[in-house]
Amino acid sequence: MANCKKIYFFIVIYFFISSHVPFLGQTQNDTLKNKSLEELFNLYSNSSLKNEQIKYINAFVYVAKKKNIKKRVLSGYQILSSLNDDEKKLLYLDSVINLSKNAPLKNYPTVAYNTKAIYYHEKGDYKNALENYLQSNKFAELEKNDQLIFLNTYSIGTIKRKIGEFDEALLLYRFCLSYSKKDLSKNSYTYLLTLLAMSNVFYELKEVDSAKYYNRLGVKESLKQQDIEKYHHFAANQGIIHFIEKRYETALDSLLKHTTYFEKNKDTMNLAYIYFYLGKLYDSKANKKEAVKYHKKIDSLFNPNSKYTKEFRESYEYLISYYKEENNLKKQLFYIDKLMYFDSILNATESYLSNKMFKEYDIPKLKKEKALIQSEMENSKVRLKSIITLFTCIVLGLLFLLYHQFNKRKKYKKRFLQILNNNDQNDCDTKGNLDKNKIDVPENIVNDILAKLDEFEKSKKFTSNKITLNSLAKKLDTNTNYLSKVINHYKNTSFSNYINNLKIEYIISEIKVNPLLRKFTLHALAKEAGFNNTESFSKAFFKLKGIKPSYFMKELEKRNQ
Repeated sequence: MANCKKIYFFIVIYFFISSHVPFLGQTQNDTLKNKSLEELFNLYSNSSLKNEQIKYINAFVYVAKKKNIKKRVLSGYQILSSLNDDEKKLLYLDSVINLSKNAPLKNYPTVAYNTKAIYYHEKGDYKNALENYLQSNKFAELEKNDQLIFLNTYSIGTIKRKIGEFDEALLLYRFCLSYSKKDLSKNSYTYLLTLLAMSNVFYELKEVDSAKYYNRLGVKESLKQQDIEKYHHFAANQGIIHFIEKRYETALDSLLKHTTYFEKNKDTMNLAYIYFYLGKLYDSKANKKEAVKYHKKIDSLFNPNSKYTKEFRESYEYLISYYKEENNLKKQLFYIDKLMYFDSILNATESYLSNKMFKEYDIPKLKKEKALIQSEMENSKVRLKSIITLFTCIVLGLLFLLYHQFNKRKKYKKRFLQILNNNDQNDCDTKGNLDKNKIDVPENIVNDILAKLDEFEKSKKFTSNKITLNSLAKKLDTNTNYLSKVINHYKNTSFSNYINNLKIEYIISEIKVNPLLRKFTLHALAKEAGFNNTESFSKAFFKLKGIKPSYFMKELEKRNQ
């Protein structure tokens, strides 16, 4: 679990107790530079505005220099460093160090080196942090300042642990533990802090027995001291140790039990560790859905100021691999970008570790994978556009067919009703042209043929399937030439159409009045009408009436149900 971020509060308390004593007296009408150190310090103490505080302490330093009170100059610079967050902080600390390192005073340059180390530590510049912690320790040992020695040693151990030098970290933590045990009544907080650090190192080394030993001590001591925060830290640590032991159900129960506490207190660092191991736990149980949920939770906690370590890269790697298996290019690309951003933050803040990091997923590999995914997404877009275009064409084609079918059915319905009501008119009507002067046939012969055709139609002799132009000409006592010309002119159609039309009109009229015929098959109706087969009957029917006989029969059946 994460180390407590507030361990440095001792330094602040120590510094102010040691360097500042209450001052008395106050003059309101003089300029700042004419005020006493006591008055200027009171003005600083009573102000809540940083700009005013800086103004008062600058005046404090000016007066201290003028009076050649070195310790007050040093304390003024130290305060000015605390009022600045940028590189001015370092300038003031360097001023303290330069003024005191060759002639140390109590707390100087010890505290300045320590403050400088903390600044670098927070920035992730471990190399400079280590150098300044060591310098602070050197002067703290000269002063025999055990408290600062502990804080420096503990911080150096934290950095050693951070960069993976666990054996050195353990040696430093053992020293801190010895210091804390000297007087537990005064050092109870540092004792718990060191137990937690040692438990962390041992579980990172996978030395479970040692991790459990120090963790049990921590649970016992935190309950004794009624330190609820540390108790939850040790209890959650125990869940991680169970995970390392592969006691997955016990580990899951332990971590879930204490998650609420850290969520309630918005302890994002410790939450990140809990979510990380919950993700690993659910993955070990083959519950990828829950594993993904907790790895995503780590991402939701991350921001550029987060003090996360490289371990959490594994969460992004997991999410990338998961969405790769799911073939979800969009999510895959999203978490590759997230990992690259995470790496950029770590590179910027933890330069001391850069040569040890990013083995499986280095930046060039991520960029290459990102480019491949982007290319695949572009190809997918092209394929998608093609599919959409094809689908649109199919839909439009179907809509056209549906529209065509709708119009066709509408047209058929209209034709059916016309046929049913004897209102159908068509280009093949058997009513002919009565102008007898337009064909090269004698008038008396024309009249004779027309009269005999009328008799032929009334007698229904056209229903024979053996009627031909020759056979009909013989029956009418004429020749085929005259008969053909008369039919073409007066019936407005050819001989074969004339006969077929008569058959169709006949069978329709019969169907209308004879319910029995409605039960006939198309084949039987074709025979009844005088056609040789169903196909010729259907063609003739459609040609004359514009609808198929099957449709006509179905519609007729519907109307008679």
